[in-house]
Amino acid sequence: MITHFAEETGGGGAGIGYGGVRLGGKVSSAEINVMLYLVDSSTGQVLASKKCYGQVSKKGLTIGLTDNGWSGNLGGFKKSNAGKAVEQAVDEGVRFLISQLESIPWSGSVIMVNGGKVYLNRGEREGVSLGQKFTVGEKMVLRDPDTGEILDESLETAGLIEVIKVKDKISICKIVSGNGIDKGMSVMQADI
Repeated sequence: MITHFAEETGGGGAGIGYGGVRLGGKVSSAEINVMLYLVDSSTGQVLASKKCYGQVSKKGLTIGLTDNGWSGNLGGFKKSNAGKAVEQAVDEGVRFLISQLESIPWSGSVIMVNGGKVYLNRGEREGVSLGQKFTVGEKMVLRDPDTGEILDESLETAGLIEVIKVKDKISICKIVSGNGIDKGMSVMQADI
């Protein structure tokens, strides 16, 4: 969410002239403040937030000429200050998001149990790797009935599984311990 944007927050021009020739300078700037929220799309819970800031100032040169009653000026800036300020704020936000991903636990679901194998809806694109272990069970969510905010989550464990094959969007696991693992159960990374 953009909380502040200003272009030309600082600016002005000055110059010097002699014999019909003028040289001058200008300063132009832009700034933007962005509030970035990392939100769990399944619950609407804000997992992390950060205020990101971008500010750019540029200098430009003007040249003017006056002769026999006519005059002209030439000058300008390269690239937009506003665009550069937005780019700075976005870069800061991306670095923040990347730093937060490690600490945010993700969960998945069992999509099928067949022949002693458990199929998950998480794969390589979510960072699942061979040998990784997951706890499987029924997820219990305590939600505030007035606000919808999640107050607590827990997993009633049915078992432990280990990844034996990983594809882009799914993982195939073997059961290490437990029984009663079934389609629709939640999967969380095991604390082993």
